[in-house]
Amino acid sequence: MCLKPATAPGAESGFTLLEMLLVVVILAVSATMIAPSYFSAASASLEDEGGRLVQVLRLASEECVLSGRLLRVLVRAHSYEFQVAGADGKWQAVEDQMYREHQLYEGFKVAEIRPQLALTEEIDTQQIDTKEKDAEVVISQLLLPPDGIRQIADIVLAEESANGRQITVQFRPGPGGIRIVTETL
Repeated sequence: MCLKPATAPGAESGFTLLEMLLVVVILAVSATMIAPSYFSAASASLEDEGGRLVQVLRLASEECVLSGRLLRVLVRAHSYEFQVAGADGKWQAVEDQMYREHQLYEGFKVAEIRPQLALTEEIDTQQIDTKEKDAEVVISQLLLPPDGIRQIADIVLAEESANGRQITVQFRPGPGGIRIVTETL
């Protein structure tokens, strides 16, 4: 003998409005917890990338003055890294995590540097080490001497899309010499 639940004649089975609302609330709460971690890298902006570059350049410039060391920044199309002049005159990667090679977020690039300091000007440079054969070509270098910035340059960061926005990081001597200037296209 099979027992069936008693239902009123003509009644249909299904979910109640309360059950449906409960499912929607659970999905909404789950989405708000998952979405920030999923979209954090994708929501990086050109201003965030430029702001990071400005802060690291300022910090490195101040550290050069305080420590008496010469630093250089090797700039590539999609990355930049800091190197220090060793006692033997050879350039070495800076050990501090803050100054290690930084990859720009996907979709951003260094469009140009105006004016460029050629790799052979002002100081005797060694062949730039490339750990991999496919390493990007160095576009330019910026020097951070212990007696303060003497070089004038504009680092143009841009979105890689066809009509991408651009911002310029100005690299100048003096207080406030490293700053962002927004460019409109």
